[in-house]
Parts: sequence; C-alpha cells; structure tokens
Amino acid sequence: MSFPEEVTEFELGAGALGAPPIVASVDRALANDGGVHPARPVRILVVDDHEGFRSSMVQALDLIPDVEVAGEARSGDEACGIVLTLKPDVVLLDLSMPGMDAMDATRNIRRTNPNSQVVVLSAFDGPQIEQAALAAGAWGLVPKGTPLEDVVGVLLSAAEQQTAP
Repeated sequence: MSFPEEVTEFELGAGALGAPPIVASVDRALANDGGVHPARPVRILVVDDHEGFRSSMVQALDLIPDVEVAGEARSGDEACGIVLTLKPDVVLLDLSMPGMDAMDATRNIRRTNPNSQVVVLSAFDGPQIEQAALAAGAWGLVPKGTPLEDVVGVLLSAAEQQTAP
C-alpha cells in the first residue's frame, strides 16, 4: 500500500501515557499481507470527544485513496445514533469518552449494525483493555501514537472481515 508523503509523516498523538506503537490487532493487520486494496473505499466513522484529535484523524484519513470518512461523532451515544444512517464499514471509536463508554457503544453498534466492525482507539495500553474491547465485539484495538499507515492497515483489515465468512 502506498501513501502520499504527507501521510507517511503523520503520526497520531500518543497522549500523556505514551502508548506503545503496536498491539496485536495492528500486528494481525500487517501480517494480512500489507497490501489490502478494497474494491470500493472503506467507509469510516471517526468517534472521539477531542475535536482536535478527531479533525486531525479525519483530515489524515481523507488523504488515503482506499478510505472514505463516512462521518464523525463526539461520543458513543452520538455514534450509536448515527451508525444506522451512515452504515460505515468500520467505526474507529475512542476508548475514553464522557457518557456511554466504548465497550457499551461497541456492543450497541455491533448489535444494531452487525455489518460495521469496531476498532477501539486508546491512549491506554494493556492486555485487559484489549481483551475487554474484543469481548465487547470490537475487531481490535489500536493505541493512539500508532503511525497512520498502521492504523489504516487495521481499518482495511477490519473492513475486509466484514465480508469474510
């Protein structure tokens, strides 16, 4: 997969905890073959309560040819309300937001729109967080601070699983 130069330089903010660069779901996506190219752009719903981070993510994803930003939401509640209308392939969902937490939002999204995969984005790290996200129905977890190219690999791999048996 090739990225415009400005995209390869983009890295997500890691936050105060300095999350490590890669967790299992990123490894799984990269092992897929690194060259996933969907037949149509993958539609992503970006959900994060921090407007600056959310708009930066949307701007970065807009540069990727295989990705279309379907919409944005500020909370898990808002995401659950618009997921049926937007029908994204993947919901990129921040772990820590006010109101409905990411685990409840993931369960709700997967129940009401099972065709949408959920990838949880977190400034926190640890196997318990990833296990909780997977148990809630998320496809995987990506730490904030992960290079954009790796995040896109995870999103494309999650979307590919949408149609897999």
